[in-house]
Order: sequence, then C-alpha cells, then structure tokens
Amino acid sequence: MVTGDSGHRHAAVRYARVKESAALAALLSQLGHDVPPAWLKSWMGSINRATDRVLVAEQRGEPVGVGVLHVTPFAHEAANRARLTALVIDRRARSQGIGALLLRACEEAALEMGCSMMEMTAGAWRRDAHRFYEGHGYTHEARRYSKLLRSGRSPQA
Repeated sequence: MVTGDSGHRHAAVRYARVKESAALAALLSQLGHDVPPAWLKSWMGSINRATDRVLVAEQRGEPVGVGVLHVTPFAHEAANRARLTALVIDRRARSQGIGALLLRACEEAALEMGCSMMEMTAGAWRRDAHRFYEGHGYTHEARRYSKLLRSGRSPQA
C-alpha cells in the first residue's frame, strides 16, 4: 500500500482489519453516518476484495482515516467504475496531507480492480470536500437523486 510523509507526521495506508470496525464506525460518524460497529464488522468479514476495498490511513499505528471503495458495473458503458462511498479523515488529523494519501491509495486500488474511472458523491453542504476533490482532478458532472424505499437497515440473515 501507500506510505508517505504527509505534512509533518508520517502516515501509511493499508487494508482495514475487521477488529478495527468500532474505530472505523467512529470515523464514519464524523460524516454524519450512524453505522453500528457490529454491522460494519459483519460486512467487513464478508467483503469480496475483487469488488470491495476498505482502506485505512494510520498514524502511529492508529486509524485516522478510512476509504470505502466498490466496483460498480455500468452496462451502458460496457465498463466498471470504482465508487468511493466514504472517505473521511479524523477531524484532529485533517489538513496534514493524509486525505490526499488515502485518496491516492483508493485510486490505485480502483486500478487494481480493473476500473479506469472513480466517482464519489459529496453532500451539497460539504464545501471543503468539494474543494478537496476538485483539487485532486475530480469534476462535478451530475446530480444524484435518492429515495428511501424502506426505513431502517436490511435485516440480518
């Protein structure tokens, strides 16, 4: 995976470990998502690395960032795209270059999974995220629509 000197503090990116699910759920909560650690642990224990990746940025052995990446087939393009569904850096570790390091590692993982394009969604209110992605070569191309079909999470099998 990627390592680098991000600002004044050394950081590294690696694959997430299932035992870190509670720490990763806490990071995801900084994006406003209430992800139960048990759900995340179960999902992480069953992901297919051919189509899903969870990458962790760490400093001094502790997770300070997480990126979640999935391969999505686009039939009308006869190709797969990588979809970055979450990227968050702990608010205490932001503005140190760790986000750029993690984003670069996600792009490398997307290429490894056979994707030539990566996309993500950032809420309209997340202006800092918009600047971050645009500063790394991403363009605003579309509008996303969503509709809640059922309240709550999917039942566990």
